[in-house]
This record gives sequence, structure tokens and C-alpha cells, in this order.
Amino acid sequence: MSDLDTILISWNTDDVIDRSNELGTALTRHQARIVLSNVASGHDANIGINWDVIDTHIDLYLSNLKNNK
Repeated sequence: MSDLDTILISWNTDDVIDRSNELGTALTRHQARIVLSNVASGHDANIGINWDVIDTHIDLYLSNLKNNK
């Protein structure tokens, strides 16, 4: 199989940080790594990873932070 037979789409912590800033929150790089890890392990393969999925995981992460205080 050659590289022509494969596509890779990547998301990184900068995407998560930039998106959280757009949503009015500021995540650290460490927090963005946690969100990105949660996205990778918790996304629905039928939907894939998109901005709505990222938004949901940011919201879930922030909600968990609030509830654990």
C-alpha cells in the first residue's frame, strides 16, 4: 500500500486552545492535551472528529472541572 492509498487528518492542541478561546474560555496546553485525548478515545467513528465534537469535549472537560471543585 502506498501513501496515495491513505489520508491522515490531524488535530492538535493548538486547535483545541484556539477553539476554547473562541468559546470564551482559556485552556492551558496541558488541559488541551486532556481534551484532545478525550476526543480521541470518546468520539463516534460514524461522525468523526469535527468542531462540534471538539466543542462538546471542551464543554465536558470544563463541566467536570466545575463539578470536582
